[in-house]
Amino acid sequence: MKICRFLILTGILIIPILSAAQDGNRSSSDERIRRKQERDSVKATKNLRYSFFAGPGASPELGFVIGTANLFSFKTNPKDTVIQRSSITVSLAYGTVGAFVLNSRGRIFYDQDRFRIFFRTKLKIMPDHYFGIGYDAGRNTPKGEMTTAYQKLYWVIQPRLMWKIDDNLYLGGIIDLNQTIATEINQTMAVDPVYIEFGDNNFNSGIGANFFFDSRDIVVNCFKGIFLNISSIFYLKQLGSDNRYVVSTLDYRQYKPLFTTRSTMAWTVKSTFGFGDIPYGEMSTLGSSHDLRGYLTGQYRDKTSIFGLIEYRYMYSREPVERGLNLLKRTGLAFWVGGGFLGDRPNDWKEFFPNAGLGLRIEVQPRMNLRFDYGFGVESMGFYLSVNEAF
Repeated sequence: MKICRFLILTGILIIPILSAAQDGNRSSSDERIRRKQERDSVKATKNLRYSFFAGPGASPELGFVIGTANLFSFKTNPKDTVIQRSSITVSLAYGTVGAFVLNSRGRIFYDQDRFRIFFRTKLKIMPDHYFGIGYDAGRNTPKGEMTTAYQKLYWVIQPRLMWKIDDNLYLGGIIDLNQTIATEINQTMAVDPVYIEFGDNNFNSGIGANFFFDSRDIVVNCFKGIFLNISSIFYLKQLGSDNRYVVSTLDYRQYKPLFTTRSTMAWTVKSTFGFGDIPYGEMSTLGSSHDLRGYLTGQYRDKTSIFGLIEYRYMYSREPVERGLNLLKRTGLAFWVGGGFLGDRPNDWKEFFPNAGLGLRIEVQPRMNLRFDYGFGVESMGFYLSVNEAF
C-alpha cells in the first residue's frame, strides 16, 4: 500500500509595520512599547475569540477529506480569575467516498469552576462498512460492496453536567441520545445474526452518572495533572430506547512536564465495558481521532475494549503566544505509540492492536492548538485535522 504524503500549507504571518520615529532610536523603542501595551490591553478585554481553519486530510473510513475547523473560546465571567477559558469546537468534513460529518465538542466552566458543562454532538451521513462482531470478523471479512458496505445515518447528542464536591473532585449526570439508521444493506450483512437481531433502525436513550478527579492545569491542552473518570450510562426502554443495556467507562490520563514548561509527556488508559443487548452501532470500537488514530473506525467492534497511549508533545515556544507572532513560535510536534484490545469480555482480550504516529501542532489561541495527526495501524493509516489534543 502506498503511503500518501500531504503538504500542509500554513497561514500567512501578520507582520506589524512600525512607523519610523523622528526622535532617534529611543523614541522608536518607546513607540513600539506603547503600541504593544495598546495591543495587550485590547486582547485582555476581548473575551470571545474565534478561529477558522480549512485544509485537507485523509482517513480509512472517509477517504480524502476536505475539512473545516471552528474554535470559539471565552470566559463565562471575564472577571473570574479561577475558571479556565471555555471552548466550543465545530468541525465539518466531506470525504471523497461521499461522506458528510459534522462534529462539535464543548467544555464550559462556571462559577469559579464549581460547575461544568461538557457536551459532544455528531452527525454522520456516509457510506460505511460492517465487518461483524469480534476480532476474527474484522480481520477475516473482506471489505467490499457485497460483503461489508452499507449506507449509514448516525447522530448523537451527549451533554454532561458536573458539580464540584471537593478539591478536584466532581460528580455529575449524563444524558445520551443516539440513533443509527442503516440502508442499502449488502448480502452478507443481511444474514448476519447480530444485524438481524437489532435491525436497520436503532434509537437509544440513556441516563447515567460520572465521578471524576481532575487536577489538570488546562483541560483542552494539559501540561501537568491527572484526570480519572468513572462513568456508567443506562439505556432503558422506559426512556424510549429501543434497546436495554449499560455502558461503563474507566478513563485515566496523566501529564508530566519534561525538560521544559511546554514539553509534555502524556499517557492514557481507557477501558469500556458493555452489558446487555448492545446494538452493533453502539459497541466499542478502536480507531478515531481520539484513540488509536489510523484504524478504520468500526472494522473491529465488540462489547468491551481497552487501549493505552503514551504521547510526547513539544511546543517551540516555552510560553503561550498570541496570534500575529512568529509562526515557528506557535508550532509544535507530537509522537505517540500505544495499542489496544477488544472482545466480548476481558478474557477475550487476546489480539493486540498496535498503533503509532506523529503530528504537527499550531497554537491558534493561547493553549489551544490546531492538530494534524498521521497515525498507523495494522494495514491501515489515517491523516486527521482537528482542534485541541486527542486526550
